[in-house]
Amino acid sequence: MSRRARLGIGALRAGLGTRHPEALAVACNSALTVTALGRLDEARARREEAVSRLKGLRRQLGENNGITRFAPAERRVYRDLEPLAV
Repeated sequence: MSRRARLGIGALRAGLGTRHPEALAVACNSALTVTALGRLDEARARREEAVSRLKGLRRQLGENNGITRFAPAERRVYRDLEPLAV
């Protein structure tokens, strides 16, 4: 993952917090990108961290929320530009 992408994810986590649904969606999506680059160990670590944090939000967001439904299934989470009100 590029330095710019890592900085962007870091800024998102700093601004929203590491447990914010949008930050977790980006983390899961970045794991898919890293997988496509062939860095499987790094991707697995990113995904496992994000999915473990998502488990705590499942009740709040619901089972049919795109983040809680797609991220654990290793599918890209597509988000609107407007952040979720949490």
